[in-house]
Amino acid sequence: MADPSVRPARVAELIADRLRDDILSGAIEGQLPKEDQLRARFDVGKASMREALVILESENLITVRRGKVGGSDIHLPTTASAAYTLGLVLSAEKVEIGEIGDALLVLEPQCAELCALRPDHGTVAATLDELNDGMSARLDDVISAVAESRMFHEAIVDLCGNRPLGLITGALARVWSAHEHRWASEVAEGDVAAGMESRQRALDFHREIGSILLHFASLLAQIVGCLLGGCERRAEGERDEEHSDDRVAAADGTQERTEESAHQEQCDRFVMQPQ
Repeated sequence: MADPSVRPARVAELIADRLRDDILSGAIEGQLPKEDQLRARFDVGKASMREALVILESENLITVRRGKVGGSDIHLPTTASAAYTLGLVLSAEKVEIGEIGDALLVLEPQCAELCALRPDHGTVAATLDELNDGMSARLDDVISAVAESRMFHEAIVDLCGNRPLGLITGALARVWSAHEHRWASEVAEGDVAAGMESRQRALDFHREIGSILLHFASLLAQIVGCLLGGCERRAEGERDEEHSDDRVAAADGTQERTEESAHQEQCDRFVMQPQ
């Protein structure tokens, strides 16, 4: 006996699935075909076709215009629309804003690392410098300064080069940005210059981040070079010991260990010294 809880997908849902695929793949752009054309394509009646359009409209993929100039305008999903939907879900789940901040503390550094590893990391650093200059010029206005600050964080996410990570983190970052904008608006009602010291500290941190991104690749290359150099020295020493035991004197071994130790100390000093 068939399970009554399992039912075939309705015709409207199947049509919505096909049209959704066409929209997301770019097979259909701008507007959907006229309703009578769609009915002819899928060989269905008005009720099923209109129900399919309602499904797509509820997903914010289309806006149905009614009347003589009717039609269905297509809206591709964006990070902003994802952030709006995510914000609704987080609100429904009673997620505290602090949890969103904690999530960004995990995700944003990953984006920053990817920015630093990009071949054009200098261009990324230059973009961040421009945003820092914008924040510096508006530091006395809490609303404008906070907006510039959030643009800095969102740029790190957008420029990380990993689209899934960028989209997911970007949606969370925009939810946080909306929270900070509301906070800044409330603060500005009392004193537009309030919190100048904390904004200056944030700007200083931002400039330091930009500097680290600019020099990270060369720093990493030098660290790896030190590590590889140490490995090569050890490998050479092992080969020499295997084939030249009779020519290895205690004094030579001591000298080799001394050179290796000096090399390791040099690497350690390089890694630990502030840049």
